[in-house]
Amino acid sequence: MSRYLALDLGTTTIKAALFGDDGRMLALERAETTLITGSDGMVECDPRFWFELPCSLIRRITDRFGADDITALAVSSQGLSILPVDEDFMPLRQGISWLDTRADAECREIFALCPDISERTGKPYNPQYTLPKLIWLKKYELALFERAHMFLMPLDYLCARLTGAAVTDHSMAGGSMLYEPEKCAFSTDLAERFGIPIEKLPKIEACGYSIGRLTEEGAALTGLSVDTTVALGGQDQKIAALGAGLDNRAPTLSLGTSCAIEFVGSVKGFPRFIHTDGKTPLSEGCINTACGAIKWLSSIIGLDYDTIDAMAEAADSGNLIFRPHLAGVGTPYGQTVKPAAFENLTLDTDRGQLCRALLEGIACEIRRNIEAAVADGCVIEGLRAFGGGCRSGILCRIIADITQLPLTVLPITEMALFGAASAASLADRGCPLPIADSEIKQYQPSDAAKNNLIYQRYID
Repeated sequence: MSRYLALDLGTTTIKAALFGDDGRMLALERAETTLITGSDGMVECDPRFWFELPCSLIRRITDRFGADDITALAVSSQGLSILPVDEDFMPLRQGISWLDTRADAECREIFALCPDISERTGKPYNPQYTLPKLIWLKKYELALFERAHMFLMPLDYLCARLTGAAVTDHSMAGGSMLYEPEKCAFSTDLAERFGIPIEKLPKIEACGYSIGRLTEEGAALTGLSVDTTVALGGQDQKIAALGAGLDNRAPTLSLGTSCAIEFVGSVKGFPRFIHTDGKTPLSEGCINTACGAIKWLSSIIGLDYDTIDAMAEAADSGNLIFRPHLAGVGTPYGQTVKPAAFENLTLDTDRGQLCRALLEGIACEIRRNIEAAVADGCVIEGLRAFGGGCRSGILCRIIADITQLPLTVLPITEMALFGAASAASLADRGCPLPIADSEIKQYQPSDAAKNNLIYQRYID
């Protein structure tokens, strides 16, 4: 039996997990991180959180469970963040988080100089992408910019320190605003136009590519053998979609604080990527506050999640509508939407109706994204869901009912970790990890007339 290690480099939490080749999680370690913030939109991260901390979490696992039969590891990572490094892959400054928005002026310059950049890269105007950050570095920290041997994202940096090779995957490169999905490569034209030396970017391979074996340093820090393979993982939502089994007709729903929806194909009004296989076009829908809206309501009305579920189960929302845009509007971009609000409140409105309407609002936004994808040519016959929100059976039933699509709920909450372990399995034995069929739940849509009416009232 082989065992596989998976790392997840989140924005504020780092996780490490051990999986068996049957897909079962055997161990999980996690640690919280902190961000360095400033009033000018600065959000940075200590690079030790992207190397030393993950290694220490692996060491906790190997100290408890041994390293025998751990044949490979892979990484799931936040995207967009960037770190300049020297020839030995040592950091030259703090990492610039994807949340950093200091490069807004540089983003405006990008779109002024290259009006078709969204069409070419699949990325809308947003200073959080990597290219604006690199231009900002060049403008304000030129000496460091010129000294840098490479610019690496968190996944690239961790794997480079573990193996001595700088490699990224297509899903990570896709968030750079320097990558053209149609070419499945960094754009030499865009790099030259904006003065980014393309040789300072990592090479791109497909998920599951064997980057190399652990260095002596990597083995010493993790407790693993130098014979352990480091496999290429990917951006967290994309690697989670790999683990969940994304296919042409069943988008994946990641039901967390936000909801990411991964569609196969290029959909107008959605950010475009290439999947972890290095060839399949993907489009990503996003509802910025999905389960985050449930957490908000819980804090406002003083009810725990189980009570909210029970009250929503027993209630009918009537004419009440909730719009879950508590952190801005997600996709499809360019849509005209109303701000976050409960609408049609009356003196008779009770807490159960608030709970029901909130869950229906999340489901209506999911359907809005699905309808945009279908209008642009996608054929969708079902949905595959995972994440903490799947613990709510009523939310899952409402999503199936509002979308009028069968919903398959996968039994893995930590899907990004599972996807990374699947990437390690791909490198080791040529196949992803299996998901236990006996634990999969199915929700079939019901009462089309009633639920179509709810959706129509929502979008009117």
